[in-house]
Amino acid sequence: MVAEPWNTRAITGNEGVGFTFAQGREIWQGHPDRILAVMESFIEENPKTYRSLVKAMIEACQYCDRPENREEVATIISGRSFTGAKPQFTRPGIVGDYNYGGFDDQKRLVEDLATTIFFAMPKDIAKADHDHSTFLWQSESLWLITQAARWGQIAEIPKNAEEVAKKAWKTDLYRQIADDMGIVSPSEDYYVVPPGAFIDQKAFDPSDLVGYLNSFEIRANSPQFFYLQG
Repeated sequence: MVAEPWNTRAITGNEGVGFTFAQGREIWQGHPDRILAVMESFIEENPKTYRSLVKAMIEACQYCDRPENREEVATIISGRSFTGAKPQFTRPGIVGDYNYGGFDDQKRLVEDLATTIFFAMPKDIAKADHDHSTFLWQSESLWLITQAARWGQIAEIPKNAEEVAKKAWKTDLYRQIADDMGIVSPSEDYYVVPPGAFIDQKAFDPSDLVGYLNSFEIRANSPQFFYLQG
């Protein structure tokens, strides 16, 4: 479970070390990824600073998203202050010239800017009008809660899960900040993830968290039996 430059380094930098089975976008189309997280007290004590921080993040994502800037972004990220890797290892995932590799010396090249989605969501995976990658979908926060319960990070799904999600992911505040920048955000907070968006082909309905959690046979503390025959 890595990203650039480590996977491309494993494929082309050290012969025979590894290959890419699936990218994140093939496990969950349009999945949530890196986040900007601060303490709630920081927002309360530094409201202007927080808004400026979010605006800077959005502007940076928009800049990185433009095709004409991606070569430059790959070079910058390769600097010692960031990955410290050679640009040839960082570049593929950002520019979208990605080789999945293999152990047979064959290139499995996929050219697609959506290899890394910085801001604009491709039309085929956008969840609603005006969807963009930095928007905080409440339904995605709820999905993360189901997985925390699935893997034993929390004892169970809280009965006030929606309240917890809204407190952690301040969607309305994000809309205000984006609106200040002239960016329109989706009007809805939730969406149903269709089966085809997930690698396991399970749909996710944010209105039935317990049902979704119980649909998983593989989970923490679930006994698995293996039999060996001599």
